[in-house]
Amino acid sequence: MKMLGKPSAYYCNKKGNRGLTCVTAIETSHIAFHCWDETNPAQLQLDVYTCAELDEQIVLEHLKSFQPKNIQYKYYDRENNFTLIKET
Repeated sequence: MKMLGKPSAYYCNKKGNRGLTCVTAIETSHIAFHCWDETNPAQLQLDVYTCAELDEQIVLEHLKSFQPKNIQYKYYDRENNFTLIKET
């Protein structure tokens, strides 16, 4: 997953939606990261959208640095009508 440019980061300061959004284009699609910091614990959403092969375990290992209390994810096959492959 090669980045096509530098990531962009934005902070939203609107009450009820405060948090950070980061996005970057990759040669196979995009990655978007959203973190809402008003909730306790903060909530994080990560979208990795790619045509390339993806080992979700690598992504999950990197997320451990945030010390999550709970991880839920869905893995879809976008080449086969967005068939749900895995959900936790």
